[in-house]
Amino acid sequence: MWVLAQGATFIVDLELYEAVRVAGAVQRLRIDPGEGVLNVVVSDGTGCVSARWSITRPTPQLTLVPPRRVALEGIVVRGSTGDLVLPEPRFETFASDRLVRNP
Repeated sequence: MWVLAQGATFIVDLELYEAVRVAGAVQRLRIDPGEGVLNVVVSDGTGCVSARWSITRPTPQLTLVPPRRVALEGIVVRGSTGDLVLPEPRFETFASDRLVRNP
């Protein structure tokens, strides 16, 4: 399975407050200029996790559009609505079998 090939943990197996690497497909990208955040929802087929970044320039996270594959690395926390969130994670995108690294 592609997720395991990326050295990632299944989303269903994530533990709070642990450093993780997850991989999956982008489901949604939402920009909230009022709160100054960009939110991306990623699914690996076992569950969903949100990645949240403060909006800054440049904004390389805008490349994370559905259905792009992505790997995220960060610390898992519980969001205000009970969802799993990776605040300010590092990410890698995958397009046409080519890896693109971002800070």
